[in-house]
Amino acid sequence: MHNLRDQQSKEFLDLLLSPFGTVVTEYEVAPLDAQRVDLRFDPGPGAAEAEARLGCLGRWAAGPCLIEVFSSAPQGATGEDLLRKVLVARARERRLGAAASLVMWVLCAEHPGSLLKGLGMVPMKGWPKGVYVQPGAGLVRAVSIPKLPALAETLAWRMLGKRAVIEKARQELVAQAPAWSVDALRLSLRWWKLDAARTQPMEGVVMVDLAAVDAYLEQLQAQTREEGREEGREEGREEGREEGREEGELMALSRIVVRRLGAPVTEVMRARLLEMLRREGHEAALDRALDLPVEALRVMLNAR
Repeated sequence: MHNLRDQQSKEFLDLLLSPFGTVVTEYEVAPLDAQRVDLRFDPGPGAAEAEARLGCLGRWAAGPCLIEVFSSAPQGATGEDLLRKVLVARARERRLGAAASLVMWVLCAEHPGSLLKGLGMVPMKGWPKGVYVQPGAGLVRAVSIPKLPALAETLAWRMLGKRAVIEKARQELVAQAPAWSVDALRLSLRWWKLDAARTQPMEGVVMVDLAAVDAYLEQLQAQTREEGREEGREEGREEGREEGREEGELMALSRIVVRRLGAPVTEVMRARLLEMLRREGHEAALDRALDLPVEALRVMLNAR
């Protein structure tokens, strides 16, 4: 995956899925052969909530999966390559003693006609129009973004479509205010501004008012920060009565970090949080944990 749009799509999916499990980017399917896929997702404790928050994208969180993203229609031997990757990954899982339950999801911004024909893919039962599956074991599944219906449950996918599709999805995003992470919404806003600066408006397509999106994000961020701060204060007070004020505040701060990173707090991270708590105070530490972009928070806490 080399172009900018693919990179943006991968980052967007990482931000949306990471609260519900573990996301690995550029996952090595077969290290010796240097085979990689864009993302691997493994569900975590909160995976059951993913569908309610993300719609169809959240249904991917039901089990481990590999994800490939294409900003154009896959061509050539891609179908065979995708099938080979998922088969190799499943064989590797079996060798490691794990259940071989991986499937491959392919997300395409253009209709993947040759991929569907090459693998004999058919519409997938129980999913919206535009979702296809390879018959039999169903190891490869594909999403054709331009074929998706304009439903709330497909909005996250349609945010990764081509211009006419994505502009309509952006209008819906502002109108519906889905319960996505603030970081994912910030990333979307950054893309929109880049697109607005380098492309001409399309005839017959209503463009998003970026000032309105800015205001919406500010409001959402302030609300999220205040809710997190109040929750942190309450947890800190409750825990503080039982285990001491500092320890209670640290536990409250740690819970916020766990929710944002989608991973447990390590001893190294806990030590850094305690240092920040003592240096900046509880309120300022809560602000930092809530406001920093996820990747910056990971780096600061040495989570990687």
